[in-house]
Amino acid sequence: MKPLRIALLSLLSASALLAADAVGWETLFDGTSTAKWRGYKKTDFPAKGWMIEDGALKVEGGGGGGDLVTRDQYGSFELLWEWKVSEGANSGVMYHVSEGLGTSGEIGPEYQILDDARHGDGKNPKTSAGALYQFPK
Repeated sequence: MKPLRIALLSLLSASALLAADAVGWETLFDGTSTAKWRGYKKTDFPAKGWMIEDGALKVEGGGGGGDLVTRDQYGSFELLWEWKVSEGANSGVMYHVSEGLGTSGEIGPEYQILDDARHGDGKNPKTSAGALYQFPK
């Protein structure tokens, strides 16, 4: 497994990505390519459910694409990303996930991404945006 810094979801400016690469960060999404990603428990990137729009990786309305994982595995890392959600959205970024266990929601810690103002989980500090989802349970 690779120890490194990871820049994810290129809502970051192109100059920020170039600067990150120059100091040893690996960019997992550059705003144009999903080559470093695949579906959870799949070998390829989902054919439906995800799209790139305005340099951002987005889930399509109605979804169906499932969860994404990196093609490579990483041991220790720093993760940098920016996120934006639609009204009422509930999502997250999971890390140190093991595909050999249950569903993606059961097998790793999750950084909660949520529209706190329009989703019920936004009222609970254990499930609101930025929380380590439901920790401790």
